[in-house]
Formats: sequence, structure tokens, C-alpha cells
Amino acid sequence: MAAPIYSVRFILAAGGSALELDYLVPAGKVAVIRDICVGSTDGAAGYAVAVAIGGVPVHEAILAAGAGQTDHWDGRAVANAGETIECYKLRAAATCIVSGYLLTAP
Repeated sequence: MAAPIYSVRFILAAGGSALELDYLVPAGKVAVIRDICVGSTDGAAGYAVAVAIGGVPVHEAILAAGAGQTDHWDGRAVANAGETIECYKLRAAATCIVSGYLLTAP
């Protein structure tokens, strides 16, 4: 019987500063990013968050002006064992959740 597949959160970026958070894919695993959720409370328009795998962009969230703006990406981006998923929170009021599947490599 196959193991169940369920979603895991790779990155939760929240709080009062711009920062970079990374998730290193463990040996023997493959990470599949399925969802990136971004929000901002500062009302400013422009870049809020960028998500990449090994420095290669997966998604850049550009928000419209107005408090409470959100952005959602869904797809399939694969990070292999030893690769890093990066979330660059470009302003203090931005939040970002990166989630997907963590599978055993074949």
C-alpha cells in the first residue's frame, strides 16, 4: 500500500521585518511546492515577496495599493534533495506561506 500524501508547510514568513527564510530539502526527499500565499497590511503597492528554488524564481508577488491585499500562486515546482527553497520577504508588513508535498525520492 502506498504511503499517504499530505501537504506540509515549508516556510512561514511573518513578523515585523524584511527577511529571507530558507528550507533545505532533506536527503532522500523531493519537495513539490503547490501553493504560495502572500498578504500585506501596509497598503503599499509593489513587490512584497519572492519565492525561488536555488536562486531561480518561482513566483514574485506584486500587490496593488490598499491594506489587506493578497496574492496566491498554485502550481508544481520541484526542489530535489539538497536544494533550497527561498522566501524573500521584501517588506516588513508582508507575510508568506509556502506549502506542498515532501515525497520520498525514487
